[in-house]
Amino acid sequence: MLSLKQLVCVVLCVSSANVLATVRVVDFDLDANLNKIQNGQVIDDEYADWGILISSCNTNGAAAAGTNRVTGVCNDDSNATNPDYSSRQAAFNTQANNTQDPDLEFDKVNGSWLGAISGDEYDQLTDYKSYYADIKAQAGTGGGLWSRPGNALILNEHACDAITCTNPDDEATRPGGFFVFDFTNGPVDVLNLDFFDVEGVERTDTTSPQNLIYFFYADGTSGSTQVLAPGNNEYARKDFVSTELASLYTNVTKLVVNLPGSGAINNLIVKATEVPEPAGIALFLSAGLILLRRKKSK
Repeated sequence: MLSLKQLVCVVLCVSSANVLATVRVVDFDLDANLNKIQNGQVIDDEYADWGILISSCNTNGAAAAGTNRVTGVCNDDSNATNPDYSSRQAAFNTQANNTQDPDLEFDKVNGSWLGAISGDEYDQLTDYKSYYADIKAQAGTGGGLWSRPGNALILNEHACDAITCTNPDDEATRPGGFFVFDFTNGPVDVLNLDFFDVEGVERTDTTSPQNLIYFFYADGTSGSTQVLAPGNNEYARKDFVSTELASLYTNVTKLVVNLPGSGAINNLIVKATEVPEPAGIALFLSAGLILLRRKKSK
């Protein structure tokens, strides 16, 4: 028969196992089912099996009436005056050459951004190898594939069909628009987001909605922080765990990421918010106490 102390230990172990969170790396290279994402592919339900739906709004400068950069609402009514454009969130292959956007091309031969960050520096910034481990093993791919940018997500400048944006090219008009990530399986902790080729001149007023990332929480409240502007042809990481209070990036049900101009994002890393199970723990302890009392009464 287990002692009370042993029962408590078991309960804590069981409850900890129940709340262990799965880390998800949305890198736009492979979808939730390990299918390779193609250059120009419109990314919407590729991560639905992970409880992540993705949408966007290309505002092409000033947002139309009815579009909201804070809550992530896009007025793409074709009958509206100067409508915005939804569903232009597309994968851009940074490993490709001769694209419509050379600033987002990664120099495969020299292992660097063109005239900017080196491949070694990128490897240091991409320090989430443990998060990549499981999906790497499943896909049967080596570490080299994961130590360079691969696909990033852009707001495409030109019209797309429901599946593909031909010759992908990021929206250069300022501000560009925003991405929306809805977490449909419950709240998550947002750990990381990378920014590519966002120029500082595009972010002169850092308090405007067009320059902010908005977090919406399970309790109906919201918070915000600034996007990063690493510069032309450069890269930076928004590591929320290291740079922000936990209250900002935890318990998130929706994320709205604005782009003040051209650029791309990559490596959205999330994990399910850990929620204890007090009812289950109480039931387990009650059962244990009953067993102990029976033992003593014998």
